[in-house]
Amino acid sequence: MKKFFATIIAVLTVASMFTGCGAAALKDGTYKAKMSEESHGWIDYVEVTVSGGKISAVDFDSLNEAGDKKSVNQEYEDSMVPVSGIGPMTFFKQYEDDLLAKQDISKVETIAGATGSGNNFKQMVKELQKNMEKGDTTELIVTAPKEDK
Repeated sequence: MKKFFATIIAVLTVASMFTGCGAAALKDGTYKAKMSEESHGWIDYVEVTVSGGKISAVDFDSLNEAGDKKSVNQEYEDSMVPVSGIGPMTFFKQYEDDLLAKQDISKVETIAGATGSGNNFKQMVKELQKNMEKGDTTELIVTAPKEDK
C-alpha cells in the first residue's frame, strides 16, 4: 500500500512540474515589427495576427521608400531568381506559411537563397513573441541579427 501511494505522489509531482512548462499563451491582437535598417533599399516588416491564442495570419514582406512591396516587384524578382534560385514572390509566402503551420518560429526552416530575409523574419517574430504573450501591440523596431562568422 505504501508503494502504491509513493507511486501516486511521484506521478503527481512529476505532472505538476510540467504544468505551465509549455509555451506561454498568446493574446489575441495584431502585432507588428520592422527592421531598423534597410537592405538594398528595402525594409523588412512582419505583421502577425493572433486569434483564439494561435497565430492566424502572417504578413511578411519588404517595403521600399515609395511604399512598394518587394513581393510584387517584378524587376527585383527577375534580378534575384537567376542568382539565388528563388525570389521574393515565392519565399515571403513560404516563410508565412511555415510559421502558420508550425506556430513556432524556432521550427521555421531557412530557405536556401533567402537566408538574409529569413534571419530577419525569425528575429522579428522572436522579438514579437514577448509582446504576443503580454498583448502589447506596440510596433517594434528590430535590429538585424548578427551574422555568424
